[in-house]
Amino acid sequence: LSGKRRLAIKEHTLGLEAAARFVDGEPLHRVHECVFGVLALASWLRVRRHAGWRRAARRLTALLALALTVLLAGCEVDPFCFGECGEEVDAGAADSGMPDARPADGCVPTGTEECNGLDDDCNGVVDDGFDLGTDPRNCGECGSECVLPNAFPSCESGECAIERCEVGWHDLNETPADGCEYECPPSGSEICDERDNDCDGATDEDFDLSTDLGHCGECGNLCSFPNAAASCESGTCTMGDCNAGFVDLDGDPATGCEYACTATGTETCNGVDDDCDGAIDEGFDLATDPVHCGVCGRACSFPNATGECVDGVCGIASCDAGFVDVDGDPATGCEYGCVPTGGADTCNGMDDDCDGAVDEADPMVGTPCGSSTGACEQGVRACQFGSLVCVGGRGPTAETCNDVDDDCDGATDESTAASPLPGVGVRCGETNEGSCEYGTVVCTGGSLVCGGAYVPPATETCNGIDDDCDGTIDDSPTPPSGTPASCADTLGVCAGRTPSCEGAAGWQCSFPSTYRPVETICDGLDNDCDGTPDEGCLVPRPTSDVRVDRGDSAGSANSIQPTVSGDGASRVYAAWMDMRGGGNAHVLFNRSTDTGTSWGTPVRLDSASGAAIGPRLGVTGSSRQNVTGIWADFRGGTSYREIFRARSTSYGGTWDGNTRINPGQNEDSFNVDVAVAGSDVYAVYESFEPGGRSRHVWLARSADDGETWGSPVQVDHGTGTTFVAATPKVAAVSGFVYVVWRDNRNGALDVFSNRGIPGGGTAVTFAGTDTRLDVGTAPGASASFSPSIAAEGANVYVAWVDDRSGSSFDIWVNRSHDSGATWLTADSVPVDDDPLPHDSIEPRVIATAAGRVLIAWIDYRNGFPDILVSRSTDAAGTFGSPVRVDTGTDPGTAASLDLAFGGSGDLVVAAWADDRDGLFDVYGNFSLDGGATWQPSDYRLDSTAVPGSSDSVRPAVYVAPGAGHVLWVDHRDGANADVYYRRLAP
Repeated sequence: LSGKRRLAIKEHTLGLEAAARFVDGEPLHRVHECVFGVLALASWLRVRRHAGWRRAARRLTALLALALTVLLAGCEVDPFCFGECGEEVDAGAADSGMPDARPADGCVPTGTEECNGLDDDCNGVVDDGFDLGTDPRNCGECGSECVLPNAFPSCESGECAIERCEVGWHDLNETPADGCEYECPPSGSEICDERDNDCDGATDEDFDLSTDLGHCGECGNLCSFPNAAASCESGTCTMGDCNAGFVDLDGDPATGCEYACTATGTETCNGVDDDCDGAIDEGFDLATDPVHCGVCGRACSFPNATGECVDGVCGIASCDAGFVDVDGDPATGCEYGCVPTGGADTCNGMDDDCDGAVDEADPMVGTPCGSSTGACEQGVRACQFGSLVCVGGRGPTAETCNDVDDDCDGATDESTAASPLPGVGVRCGETNEGSCEYGTVVCTGGSLVCGGAYVPPATETCNGIDDDCDGTIDDSPTPPSGTPASCADTLGVCAGRTPSCEGAAGWQCSFPSTYRPVETICDGLDNDCDGTPDEGCLVPRPTSDVRVDRGDSAGSANSIQPTVSGDGASRVYAAWMDMRGGGNAHVLFNRSTDTGTSWGTPVRLDSASGAAIGPRLGVTGSSRQNVTGIWADFRGGTSYREIFRARSTSYGGTWDGNTRINPGQNEDSFNVDVAVAGSDVYAVYESFEPGGRSRHVWLARSADDGETWGSPVQVDHGTGTTFVAATPKVAAVSGFVYVVWRDNRNGALDVFSNRGIPGGGTAVTFAGTDTRLDVGTAPGASASFSPSIAAEGANVYVAWVDDRSGSSFDIWVNRSHDSGATWLTADSVPVDDDPLPHDSIEPRVIATAAGRVLIAWIDYRNGFPDILVSRSTDAAGTFGSPVRVDTGTDPGTAASLDLAFGGSGDLVVAAWADDRDGLFDVYGNFSLDGGATWQPSDYRLDSTAVPGSSDSVRPAVYVAPGAGHVLWVDHRDGANADVYYRRLAP
């Protein structure tokens, strides 16, 4: 049946999830869901082994039916009346609405039906065919005919009305009695002619003779003036402003604005009346005006001169400064530009004396000039084109690389970046491959040579460089004369290595793929080449597993719900729910003082008369000597659970009495989770509202290692009669406590978080609003559940299951880097990275170092579920690809469930239930480097003689420095389970 059982695993998981959703979404008022949960779990554990999965499904179905029966008990149905409530029933034919005129002994036809109140044709209907409401011949009553003057009548609701008027008549008073009383032949729209053209009873009503320009004072009197505006005021026509381009010179309205003229401003000499005063060009003298000499616009203007007008003729009055009238012709003006200097003429290209001759005498002409430095020779001065030049000698030339002072500056072969010698700076050399570099040409000793950064080819050596510049690096280098230091390791997997050229690293011995600088893979090999294989690796200890719930016969009573912790050294603490004694369940505790090798006798923590379930442990103190056990029990009655604690200050050696930590909450409280920070112990749980179906998440705090407790504080801020906040998880660091849960405030399930800040005494203050973490979708758009939380420093991490893809469950994560004050406003891609849809469930998140967070989950990508782990070393900024840790089988070939996960420093441990051999066994795997590397083969922890011969399930993990401690529920001795222990240690 193993194959069938495997196929049923996921169905069973989904069935329990459906049951949980029923109880969670529709909580049974006054019926605690613990009874349902315990019965369902006990039924599953008892039946699955002996009676098969189908019987378990039937029993679970029966439990759900029972729950529904309880839920619906006492429901009343509103009575309804079906024909027996005294109503009047009319079963006859439809009423015609008219009295029946037939005589009692029958009807005698008299002919065609007339409107006379009789059934003339004896068809059972009086006056059929006549409508007194619309018939104008029988309007309101038979024989009442509508006759209206000058109108065509109609009948409306038994009253005479006008359908339309005869031609030439109109109904102005809207009174049907006098018909269409107004005679008026219509002639169209109203015009000003003293007639009612539109037959509305008014004459010329659309015209105002006091203002209308077309009818000013009387019809047809047009108000208009030539080239001017007009206005009609009180029936009088008045001329207004002249139109543009016209002027009223004569002041006579009869002629309007008779003078065509557009004023442009002050009068100018242009043959135009610019100021429109009737006179042209007044104020100008053409006989003397040099601007208008003889005629308008003729200006007396000459080149480089001032003109004048005499008797209407233009002439030159004076030359401009710097000019001379040499030719005496007014037409050319003062044509010669020259300013006398007052001295003798010199060689400057100018007529210094303004006599018309340039550079006719200079005393420097004929004197020696030039340089005799370097290659230069002296000449004599001559005046050429206004400048003294040196002629007959040899001047400087451009400098070249020839060991000569070509430019006669006293320096030879000088070259600068701004002015290089010809050929200098040009690229030179064979190649720039490998170590070779092109150079640049330089001038040396009067010759051009290749210099600068020029590097020629060299002999090839092992250095990661192409020394001979042939395009191949380290080709055929000369081997080393001695053994490289990297070949000094010759043990383990490093044995037999020979040196090889490793480029820039020189001659090295390459390490094999199994090499590790520190031994982290436990595979029987000396991976770090120190001569010792697998040092530091862990193996199952002791040699056989140990029963922890001792004190009664094995399998005699059910022991379930194990939890485990310790003092970080030699002590290991265990607690569980135990059914021994044949009565209610109780919480038992046991401890080991030799790192789990041997265990003492269990002690009972609860003092309840009712069932005590769901234990959790919180360990505090400088040496972790204070152990606080917290659970829920029914001592207040069978209808609800209360939260209690017991405390030991002697490493679990002795315990004080029970203290209730949620006094006054006398509705069901359950689902406890615990976290510690310093001397603070925090317990979160969910609790029903008094008398209602809603439930909320609550937190209680002890600030003195679990001894005294403050009043519980409600964490969530959900409202409503069907609000459900459930599955709370808690994490704490110094100064903060963080709570995460899922609730239905938005319809479907979302994941929420809130941060508490501990104050004086036992006070804890939470933020006024909750933070929704599944922010990649709209609120309530998908189902988000199974949250897990971890915290370290200022970093807080939350992972959960989310079905937003619509095709599978995925693992999503959100994080805060400021102690829970703010969170990502858009969560990232799913952590269970896989291109195809598959289910991923039950995430477990732990933080083992600053910025290092790991998430483990159950993953169905390969068929049957495997255990996968993903790690982030940048505080959940990015996650690595998932790593499978149930490595003893091929992927997806066996069901790996019941995941437990923990870590301390670089040691990370995962444990799970695995059915690779038939029934379930407990397996584990570990990482020695903070989750980066996991062992190639996992470890079976339960040591029954035959693997898979009985069920070992529900592991719990506690990781201390150097060891991983595992508890589980074991059925090797029958249907009742016992609690067993083993550790992974060196």
